[in-house]
Amino acid sequence: MRIDYKEQAGIAMSARTQLADSVSDRQVTLGALAFADELGAILWRMKYGQDVKRAGMKRATLLLASKVRSSGKFNRARFTGIDKAAKRERNLGGEVERSAADIVERFARRVIVEWVADVCVTCSGRGKVAVSVSAVPTPTPCRACGSTGRVLIYEMVLPSVPLTRAFAIQEHDRCPACHGRRYLYPDSSTRAAVRTDVCPSCSGTGKAKVDHPARAHALGVSLDVYRRRWEDRFHGMLAVLDRIDARAGDVVSAQMRRGSLQSERS
Repeated sequence: MRIDYKEQAGIAMSARTQLADSVSDRQVTLGALAFADELGAILWRMKYGQDVKRAGMKRATLLLASKVRSSGKFNRARFTGIDKAAKRERNLGGEVERSAADIVERFARRVIVEWVADVCVTCSGRGKVAVSVSAVPTPTPCRACGSTGRVLIYEMVLPSVPLTRAFAIQEHDRCPACHGRRYLYPDSSTRAAVRTDVCPSCSGTGKAKVDHPARAHALGVSLDVYRRRWEDRFHGMLAVLDRIDARAGDVVSAQMRRGSLQSERS
């Protein structure tokens, strides 16, 4: 049986596990994670341990932004946090206040947020949703009252004289079977069913839908500029985080196997 080290790390980092005495390998798992790359370890804590703190997010943002700048794909002069209008003002001798975080850091932060919270909230990552299906009830004629809605509850036949028809006094009431509706309607709740459909939000992928306007807003650029210059970069950087995640998994797996072998020998 293959061990899911991501799930095991998530359990080890959860608050409930920290208070439980029954989990003896918590320190072993966290110790194995300590051998991973710093960015990979922080990403694991945020995604699998649900440990999203401001300090961790800031550190991960700075580490990823550093990787972005050192990749050679970004011109340092273009991504300084100063727009064109501010550059013109600076060239004319005016004072320009630099943005608190340049666009590379905003880009790195948004990529991390999307990578950590990548599960579709509608289907919880399953790709399918349960849909309640109720059959349309088909009415049938009531046999108790002959579809009249009324039933005979009292009848008194009067004596008749020769050559005349008998006369009867009758009293009717609402049919107790169909309640006067003349038809019987099946209970729709007894015919209700549930089927599984593809999640309409993620189209069955289980991943959160990409919000392009939100990306552009996070970067502080127009949607047109985002689509021309940043959309492909998001796709590429998310793939980079997947590779960092995979390398962290390899390190944790190797350390856990090494620890198991040492325990068996001792």
